[in-house]
Amino acid sequence: MIDSVRLAVVGVGNNTSALVQGIAFYRNTGSLVGLHRPELAGLGVSDIDVVAAFAMSDRKVGKDLHEAIFMPPNNFPRLDTELPPAGVTVRRGLVDSTEVERVAHALEGAEVLLYSAPSSRPDTARAYAEAALTAGVAFVNTTSDPVARHESLLARFEEARVPLLGDDLASQFGTSVLHHALLRLIEERGLTLGSSYQSIWAGPKTSATWSRTRTPRSSPS
Repeated sequence: MIDSVRLAVVGVGNNTSALVQGIAFYRNTGSLVGLHRPELAGLGVSDIDVVAAFAMSDRKVGKDLHEAIFMPPNNFPRLDTELPPAGVTVRRGLVDSTEVERVAHALEGAEVLLYSAPSSRPDTARAYAEAALTAGVAFVNTTSDPVARHESLLARFEEARVPLLGDDLASQFGTSVLHHALLRLIEERGLTLGSSYQSIWAGPKTSATWSRTRTPRSSPS
């Protein structure tokens, strides 16, 4: 039976800061407050061990993970919990697809690669997925960049029997979940929606878009 998950993370921003501090908080306190699903397949938050981390910022690369999560521009608040050195040094992330092998080698010992870098970098996201596939490590994409929706890549993960999850977990109160809620509200009010799009203003000057088709309905009386 699996009693822990060895996790590697891509991106040492606010999401990773919240995750790392959250793991420490729940492990130290035993609290279940704020957890949507306290247990999944017999595993809880405190059963996650971060064993590798990748970032591009010179401020974070080379530092212990528990130090790097507080480096600017990160501004997620410090939680009231003990956070000793992680013993995990942040490595430099992928520069381009030629470094897939280097990252795959660095994933030795990990079981899951969590991709939490900025969105609108689909080539980078897929390069990390390639590294995970090469290393035989499950890949979880938290961004809206198409990875699990990439048909040929998905087929290769399925053939290798390696899990591929995502895209866009929408697990927080962010633009994706708000967008979806507005779409449901429009449908509930009997309006017809042909398509919608969501713009991403942070990071590269690109946007993630998608369409949704709705079946026409009668207008409410």
